[in-house]
Amino acid sequence: AKIGYNRRHIITDMVIYQQNPAEIIALLRHVAAGEENVWLFGHNPSIRDLVSLITDLPAVKTPPGTVTAIAFELPDWTAALASIGKTIRREIP
Repeated sequence: AKIGYNRRHIITDMVIYQQNPAEIIALLRHVAAGEENVWLFGHNPSIRDLVSLITDLPAVKTPPGTVTAIAFELPDWTAALASIGKTIRREIP
């Protein structure tokens, strides 16, 4: 089923799937000004390690399908992850 989301807003980058958290953070710093929300989909260990680095959550077993919502107080994404984000939701299947 279509959800009506504009495909121009969907960016794919293999950095999310194959790199360390620092490289994913560098990618986030290039998010366009004015964008308030970013969704990352990836694989472990990259995503698990990123969540551990940018939140207060430990790097624990993170099964496929785990969803973590994190809020940041940022002026824009160029300051991405200069501080620890607040975990506002975590769902583990």
